[in-house]
Amino acid sequence: MSILLRLFLLLIALPIFAYALYDLLVFQPRMGEIEQRIAQATEDERAPPESLKALMIFSSRGVLSGYVTRRLIMQLPVAYAGTLDWHVTNLLWEGLVALHLNEEEKVTLWLTDADMGALGRGFSQAAEAYFDKPLGALSLEEQATLIVLVRGPSHYLQHPERLASRRGQLLNRYRRSLESPSAEPVWWRRFFIVE
Repeated sequence: MSILLRLFLLLIALPIFAYALYDLLVFQPRMGEIEQRIAQATEDERAPPESLKALMIFSSRGVLSGYVTRRLIMQLPVAYAGTLDWHVTNLLWEGLVALHLNEEEKVTLWLTDADMGALGRGFSQAAEAYFDKPLGALSLEEQATLIVLVRGPSHYLQHPERLASRRGQLLNRYRRSLESPSAEPVWWRRFFIVE
């Protein structure tokens, strides 16, 4: 075997081995805590209405694992030593979250751990506080309101007109995507969307 081939194999095998080791030593020991968070979710957060789940996945534009990862890193807490280390940790955890958790578990974690500002933690508490209804009884517009609120609860609670505008934008994009699936850009174009 030539030295270049050995070097090439080493350069491929070493990062894969290091990632598997990180998974085993850092991520796997935290799976119990992650599963406990899922188990503590309310009934509506564990089995949300299909419309809420679809709207959440749509609004995340293909990066649901990213939202869940950032919440987990902040909530568990995961150690990191600076900005670069935080980005590397986030990248590693996002891949492991995508690998180890299914879509339902990611949705449940997002619904349970969402910081809704003055409305409390999680979509169930926010639904009760804001609409005086259980999460499962919300209309599509009310569900969209909570999804917009989670992106900036203190801002949107102080500016209800901006909340209504953003909710309208989300619902219009969502309805257009249902009518014509190709109307919504692919995930990587989300950085270039101007609303």
